[in-house]
Amino acid sequence: MCHGDVTVTPFKWLHDANGHVIEPTTKEGALHQCVNWDKIASWTESRRVDLFDPDLLVLEQ
Repeated sequence: MCHGDVTVTPFKWLHDANGHVIEPTTKEGALHQCVNWDKIASWTESRRVDLFDPDLLVLEQ
């Protein structure tokens, strides 16, 4: 947690010699940038959604 990194990390599927899917792995080459963890936490907290809020979804009439 001391190195907050909000870089989007894409994945790809690894295949064996017969073409069968083995497992997912990250694609290489993404640029990373460390950021202030407190700022990330504050940003996410200000945008969170309370899934238990009864007024979150409104049924259309």
